Amino acid sequence: REQGEGIPRMFAEMENAFLQQPQISVEDQRMVVTLRNTSTLTAADRDLVAGLGQIDMSPHEFQALLTAFRRDRIDNIGLRSATGLDTLAASQLLRGLRDRDLLEQHGRGSASYYTLSQALRAEIAARSGADRGELGADRGELGADRGELGADRGELGADRVELGADRVELPTALRDEIDRLGRRPRRETLRSVIESICRARAWTTPGDVARFLHFSQRNIAGRHLAPMVDERRLERRYPDNPTHPQQAYRAAQGFLPGIESDDAGS
Repeated sequence: REQGEGIPRMFAEMENAFLQQPQISVEDQRMVVTLRNTSTLTAADRDLVAGLGQIDMSPHEFQALLTAFRRDRIDNIGLRSATGLDTLAASQLLRGLRDRDLLEQHGRGSASYYTLSQALRAEIAARSGADRGELGADRGELGADRGELGADRGELGADRVELGADRVELPTALRDEIDRLGRRPRRETLRSVIESICRARAWTTPGDVARFLHFSQRNIAGRHLAPMVDERRLERRYPDNPTHPQQAYRAAQGFLPGIESDDAGS
């Protein structure tokens, strides 16, 4: 079934990793394939990479931002051409980046297109203005500043006001911590908050976690809950059936204050 798929997949994997295309040559009775570990990202592209910092995103999401950065805009057709996604998937990806304040949408319907958000442009400008030799040392300070920038993003703050009533069941300190996350939190910061949520409640569903954080349930489940189970930071209610429709999670330490664990007394 997969006969003949190896070479196209090799080209695709190299492209997705932003590496040069494989070079293939036939010599006598042998074929030589050369894979070069040389990035196709330019010096300008690296400003975008620096501006993004450690934001968690998929290769297709990065490709969308890179295309918007290089061409000053991206639309559904351009993203499909760059990634091979279908129309619906491309639309969902672009809207997701818009909701995370990484892209800004212009127009509606088939005429819509996207550009880098003002917040992301500001971070790229700040990074590109830094001395290249000191950039690595400065990243810790810039990463700390990003929390302050996230706290200033009023759009998400306004959205979260609607969720205030839902979060009454969480401790006040934890609710404050969620409010400080910002729109694009670092992966470890977000996972620490998720762990705190799962520690503060008996069993927490992916939908509950997403509701508390106002994040996409699909992203929370696939990008964070599953890896945190692998890291033994969380445990599943139905460990033998990860896709159980009533799957829920709790902190792996065993029990919550005032709530006995299922293993109590064993």
